[in-house]
Amino acid sequence: MTSIDLNADCASCTALCCVAFELERSSSFAIDKPAGEPCANLDGHRCSIHDELNERGFSGCAQFDCHGAGQRAHGDIARFFVLLEYHELLWAISRVLLLFPHAEELLRARDELERASHVEPLSSSTRDDVQTLLRERLRYKRQR
Repeated sequence: MTSIDLNADCASCTALCCVAFELERSSSFAIDKPAGEPCANLDGHRCSIHDELNERGFSGCAQFDCHGAGQRAHGDIARFFVLLEYHELLWAISRVLLLFPHAEELLRARDELERASHVEPLSSSTRDDVQTLLRERLRYKRQR
Protein backbone atom coordinates (compact mmCIF):
# COMPACT_ATOMS: atom_id res chain seq x y z
CA MET A 1 0.00 0.00 0.00
CA THR A 2 1.31 3.41 -0.92
CA SER A 3 1.80 6.02 1.78
CA ILE A 4 0.44 8.68 -0.60
CA ASP A 5 -3.34 9.02 -0.72
CA LEU A 6 -4.33 8.14 -4.29
CA ASN A 7 -8.01 8.95 -3.84
CA ALA A 8 -9.33 12.07 -5.52
CA ASP A 9 -11.05 14.44 -3.13
CA CYS A 10 -12.79 17.04 -5.29
CA ALA A 11 -14.08 18.86 -2.20
CA SER A 12 -10.46 19.52 -1.10
CA CYS A 13 -9.22 20.62 -4.51
CA THR A 14 -9.19 23.94 -6.33
CA ALA A 15 -10.71 22.45 -9.52
CA LEU A 16 -7.38 22.24 -11.33
CA CYS A 17 -8.71 19.64 -13.77
CA CYS A 18 -11.49 22.10 -14.69
CA VAL A 19 -8.89 24.69 -15.66
CA ALA A 20 -5.77 22.80 -16.77
CA PHE A 21 -7.12 20.62 -19.57
CA GLU A 22 -8.33 21.48 -23.01
CA LEU A 23 -11.84 20.22 -23.76
CA GLU A 24 -13.00 19.45 -27.25
CA ARG A 25 -16.73 19.25 -27.93
CA SER A 26 -17.54 15.56 -28.37
CA SER A 27 -19.64 12.83 -26.83
CA SER A 28 -17.45 13.25 -23.70
CA PHE A 29 -17.51 17.05 -23.42
CA ALA A 30 -20.42 19.36 -24.23
CA ILE A 31 -18.18 22.39 -24.85
CA ASP A 32 -14.88 23.49 -26.32
CA LYS A 33 -12.47 24.98 -23.78
CA PRO A 34 -8.80 25.91 -24.18
CA ALA A 35 -6.23 24.61 -21.69
CA GLY A 36 -5.63 27.05 -18.87
CA GLU A 37 -9.08 28.62 -19.07
CA PRO A 38 -11.67 27.88 -16.36
CA CYS A 39 -14.61 25.74 -17.42
CA ALA A 40 -17.85 27.69 -17.81
CA ASN A 41 -19.43 25.37 -15.22
CA LEU A 42 -17.06 26.45 -12.45
CA ASP A 43 -18.50 28.41 -9.57
CA GLY A 44 -15.42 29.53 -7.68
CA HIS A 45 -13.45 26.33 -7.16
CA ARG A 46 -16.45 24.02 -7.46
CA CYS A 47 -18.22 22.50 -10.43
CA SER A 48 -21.79 23.75 -10.49
CA ILE A 49 -22.94 20.59 -12.31
CA HIS A 50 -20.74 18.00 -10.57
CA ASP A 51 -23.71 15.80 -9.60
CA GLU A 52 -25.06 15.91 -13.18
CA LEU A 53 -21.90 15.60 -15.29
CA ASN A 54 -23.05 12.61 -17.33
CA GLU A 55 -26.54 13.97 -17.89
CA ARG A 56 -25.16 17.36 -19.00
CA GLY A 57 -22.72 15.92 -21.55
CA PHE A 58 -19.53 15.84 -19.49
CA SER A 59 -18.90 12.10 -19.14
CA GLY A 60 -15.18 12.76 -19.71
CA CYS A 61 -15.13 14.84 -16.54
CA ALA A 62 -17.08 12.18 -14.63
CA GLN A 63 -14.58 9.51 -15.71
CA PHE A 64 -11.44 11.51 -14.95
CA ASP A 65 -9.55 10.58 -11.79
CA CYS A 66 -6.52 12.57 -10.68
CA HIS A 67 -5.72 9.91 -8.04
CA GLY A 68 -5.29 12.61 -5.42
CA ALA A 69 -2.93 14.86 -7.38
CA GLY A 70 -5.38 17.78 -7.41
CA GLN A 71 -5.61 18.26 -3.67
CA ARG A 72 -1.81 17.98 -3.30
CA ALA A 73 -1.05 20.60 -5.99
CA HIS A 74 -2.44 23.50 -3.93
CA GLY A 75 -3.72 25.44 -6.92
CA ASP A 76 -0.52 25.17 -8.98
CA ILE A 77 -1.28 23.80 -12.47
CA ALA A 78 2.35 22.98 -13.30
CA ARG A 79 2.69 21.04 -10.05
CA PHE A 80 -0.65 19.34 -10.76
CA PHE A 81 0.68 17.89 -14.03
CA VAL A 82 3.86 16.65 -12.32
CA LEU A 83 1.93 15.08 -9.44
CA LEU A 84 -0.62 13.59 -11.82
CA GLU A 85 2.09 11.63 -13.59
CA TYR A 86 3.49 10.29 -10.30
CA HIS A 87 0.03 9.48 -8.96
CA GLU A 88 -1.05 7.65 -12.12
CA LEU A 89 2.04 5.43 -11.98
CA LEU A 90 1.65 4.83 -8.24
CA TRP A 91 -2.00 3.92 -8.78
CA ALA A 92 -1.09 1.48 -11.56
CA ILE A 93 1.58 -0.11 -9.37
CA SER A 94 -0.91 -0.44 -6.50
CA ARG A 95 -3.39 -2.27 -8.78
CA VAL A 96 -0.76 -4.75 -10.01
CA LEU A 97 0.48 -5.28 -6.45
CA LEU A 98 -3.01 -6.54 -5.62
CA LEU A 99 -2.24 -9.45 -7.95
CA PHE A 100 1.43 -9.79 -6.96
CA PRO A 101 1.76 -8.46 -3.39
CA HIS A 102 5.36 -9.65 -3.01
CA ALA A 103 6.72 -8.46 -6.38
CA GLU A 104 9.99 -7.00 -5.16
CA GLU A 105 10.67 -5.00 -8.32
CA LEU A 106 7.27 -3.30 -8.07
CA LEU A 107 7.66 -2.64 -4.36
CA ARG A 108 11.06 -1.03 -5.07
CA ALA A 109 9.62 1.06 -7.91
CA ARG A 110 6.75 2.21 -5.68
CA ASP A 111 9.15 3.15 -2.89
CA GLU A 112 11.41 5.06 -5.28
CA LEU A 113 8.46 7.00 -6.71
CA GLU A 114 7.24 7.84 -3.23
CA ARG A 115 10.70 9.11 -2.23
CA ALA A 116 11.00 11.24 -5.35
CA SER A 117 10.54 14.95 -4.90
CA HIS A 118 7.32 15.13 -6.96
CA VAL A 119 8.50 18.58 -7.94
CA GLU A 120 10.47 17.65 -11.04
CA PRO A 121 8.76 15.79 -13.86
CA LEU A 122 9.51 12.10 -14.09
CA SER A 123 12.35 11.25 -16.40
CA SER A 124 11.27 9.34 -19.47
CA SER A 125 13.59 6.50 -18.48
CA THR A 126 11.96 6.17 -15.04
CA ARG A 127 8.49 6.25 -16.57
CA ASP A 128 9.48 3.70 -19.23
CA ASP A 129 11.12 1.41 -16.65
CA VAL A 130 8.01 1.37 -14.45
CA GLN A 131 5.69 0.83 -17.39
CA THR A 132 7.87 -2.06 -18.56
CA LEU A 133 7.71 -3.66 -15.09
CA LEU A 134 3.94 -3.34 -15.08
CA ARG A 135 3.57 -4.83 -18.57
CA GLU A 136 5.88 -7.73 -17.71
CA ARG A 137 3.91 -8.60 -14.58
CA LEU A 138 0.59 -8.43 -16.39
CA ARG A 139 1.94 -10.51 -19.27
CA TYR A 140 3.09 -13.09 -16.71
CA LYS A 141 -0.40 -13.13 -15.18
CA ARG A 142 -2.05 -13.74 -18.57
CA GLN A 143 0.35 -16.58 -19.39
CA ARG A 144 -0.43 -18.49 -16.19
